[in-house]
Amino acid sequence: MSTSATSESRYAPKLDISLIGTDNLLKRWAAGERLGGGRGLHPLEAIRLLHDGAVLGGSDAPTAEEIMILDEIISTGPKDTKALLELWYRDSSPVNLKAQRLRISRTVLYTRYKEHLQYIRGRLHGRGVKV
Repeated sequence: MSTSATSESRYAPKLDISLIGTDNLLKRWAAGERLGGGRGLHPLEAIRLLHDGAVLGGSDAPTAEEIMILDEIISTGPKDTKALLELWYRDSSPVNLKAQRLRISRTVLYTRYKEHLQYIRGRLHGRGVKV
């Protein structure tokens, strides 16, 4: 296990199992995997393979459409949600510095982070994205 993976898991807040899918989708969103940004097959390549008789396996990985919906939810949602999620997922600073930037304690940051995940999860479910 790499040092970054060890430190990430050691200091990350324990998430309720119902929020893990939302967290994973947000990680993909933060990595810039929007329309066409994933590692899957290009749609035309998939069509060609299917035409040639290939059987393409399904995947539990988020689709570009799901990431696009997530991006829209974040962009049009409350500004504090967007600010916290961008800071949490796109800034590699330690949690203490993130909390200082938001002028809150680390404990409050963890609490708000989980609340924002719940909000995003609810909005995703409202749009038909099951995470």
